[in-house]
Amino acid sequence: DFTSSLLPKADLTYLADQDIHNGFIFAQDGNNFYDILILGHSEYVTQEEYNNFKKFVENGGTIILFDANTFYTEIDYDLINNKITLVKGHTWSFDGEKAWRDIRERWANETTQWVGSNFICSQCDITFNNNPFSYTHHEENYLTNRNVKILIDYEAQSKFNYKIAAHELSHGLGKVIGLRIFGSDVVDNNNFLKFYEDIILSSI
Repeated sequence: DFTSSLLPKADLTYLADQDIHNGFIFAQDGNNFYDILILGHSEYVTQEEYNNFKKFVENGGTIILFDANTFYTEIDYDLINNKITLVKGHTWSFDGEKAWRDIRERWANETTQWVGSNFICSQCDITFNNNPFSYTHHEENYLTNRNVKILIDYEAQSKFNYKIAAHELSHGLGKVIGLRIFGSDVVDNNNFLKFYEDIILSSI
């Protein structure tokens, strides 16, 4: 509703993971069907989803990552039975018969290149010295690409000494904007809503 109030003339649509997986964000000629995608906690995605999100940005679209810990684990989608299965990530791999310990973040290197940040941790102690949204540590991403444009440096303190910041990164003809905190936790904060409003309106 808040986004609708900011963009009263826009055609807003709810999309499911299956829509992204099946490429319904693209027209028949391969161009983007939408201008902006706003993602919540998209932690588990298929390889097809991941590729389509990246292609959407390369085509000139804008993706706003509302929450942290996106694109962390690959899953497989069974269209016939409408079921998902873990493939790789979250320190595990699964081949359909057996599971074994493996990597934490499925596309860590690729995500660094076109998103600009990666997941840090959930069970760790992080404080924020610049905290305009009165945010409490939940899940965050830290900067891993030096080419990002920092929008807000949260001045995080932790044993990792990583920089946690809202950022923007151009990729192809489009861009990715990441709030890199768990934005769902602060949707009632007026400062956060104003920041979100500025991002939306500047992305048109």
